[in-house]
Amino acid sequence: MEEQGTEDTVTLNISKGQLASLLGTIPETLSRIFAKLSGQNLIRVEGPRIALLDRRGIEDLAEYGKDI
Repeated sequence: MEEQGTEDTVTLNISKGQLASLLGTIPETLSRIFAKLSGQNLIRVEGPRIALLDRRGIEDLAEYGKDI
């Protein structure tokens, strides 16, 4: 993954299928998770780019393990 400048945007250098495999899940589950995070305005997915819209919200989710 490559960070883009000062923006909170990540560009995937692998396919979403490969990312799902690395995370121990299947592409459909990864897509559902991305959709939930997008629906909560935490991220925006545009092709291989993932914009982090609410970095604090994502950090809270990671730290406290709240359900998405």
